[in-house]
Amino acid sequence: MFTIEESWRMSEPNMVLAIIKELGIYRLGNCDGCVCSSFSLRNVHVDISCGKGTDRAVRVYSHSGDYDEGHDELLRPIAEEVQRQVEGSDMRGPAPIFFEEWKNTSSRGQGAGK
Repeated sequence: MFTIEESWRMSEPNMVLAIIKELGIYRLGNCDGCVCSSFSLRNVHVDISCGKGTDRAVRVYSHSGDYDEGHDELLRPIAEEVQRQVEGSDMRGPAPIFFEEWKNTSSRGQGAGK
């Protein structure tokens, strides 16, 4: 884990990424027996769906001003780390990335996917 002094030199996205790598998605989220989970960390929201009840997806988004400029690209390393942990844990195949809040699944395949 990083020290407090190191954290002051980190950008917000890098700090969120470091915490997710250190603790893992299962310790941060409220898992309900599968990979489905959600958590918020320093104004970054993560929603994970395993695909049983709705589309399989990793959704990472923020409404914080820290992510106004280049929202998707700033969040991409975070989303890719969450995706790596999801895909490595359940062996159910790819989990597409979206940089938006969950919406009705009638828009299946729409959005800023990877």
